[in-house]
Amino acid sequence: MKKKQIIGLAVALAVLVVVYGALSLSNRRVEEEEQAREESQVIQVADLGEIASFSFEAPAQEPLHFEKKDGVWICTEDEELELEQTYPEGIVDTFASLTATRRMDEIDALADYGLEEPSYVISLQPADGKDKKELTLLIGNSTGDEYYLQIEGQEDVVYTVASSAVGNLDHSLADMEKAEDDEETETIGENCRTGEVCTAVLIFLTVSLLKSILYPKELFVDFFAGNSDFTEFLSYHEKNF
Repeated sequence: MKKKQIIGLAVALAVLVVVYGALSLSNRRVEEEEQAREESQVIQVADLGEIASFSFEAPAQEPLHFEKKDGVWICTEDEELELEQTYPEGIVDTFASLTATRRMDEIDALADYGLEEPSYVISLQPADGKDKKELTLLIGNSTGDEYYLQIEGQEDVVYTVASSAVGNLDHSLADMEKAEDDEETETIGENCRTGEVCTAVLIFLTVSLLKSILYPKELFVDFFAGNSDFTEFLSYHEKNF
């Protein structure tokens, strides 16, 4: 009886394993099909790889040019200005591999899309200048959550891209300047002050022990009571030691 029960359990377990494997395989195939379908729907506008330099124009500000030197982005208009690297890196990451939400091959007049006089213009120079040429993107009117975009030289095609991509260009050079870490500065300053006080107290105690006879006990007591003028302490030591 026990042997039959064991055999029955073994068969049931084997069936469960087969069913589980079949379900897992089916789910994997569904996921792969969905991924393939999503990839087939991606509209690639740019695929430039690593970028060596770029420039852009945005409303109400002067054109800005950026180059990467020794792994750091600088603005050629002010090379001494230290930039918060997340700004230029964000622009490059977005536009060097830009995707669109729509592609329109049958278009009306460019003025209808704001592309006759674009609001934004961005040019990117790939590091691999042999195989990939400079790409200039023209950005026109907003359509809610999207903007019309065109590749310079391809006047018969208009794309729409997410407004979040264009938002990367809405920063002035002043916005991109690396801000001083106030908390770090305050901490360093506090450490310096603490170090100065500790050093002064150590000197005071050492000198007091060695020169206890010469140094007034009243000043020693007042110092720890917080009533002593520290300059008086320093002046006394300068004169007597």
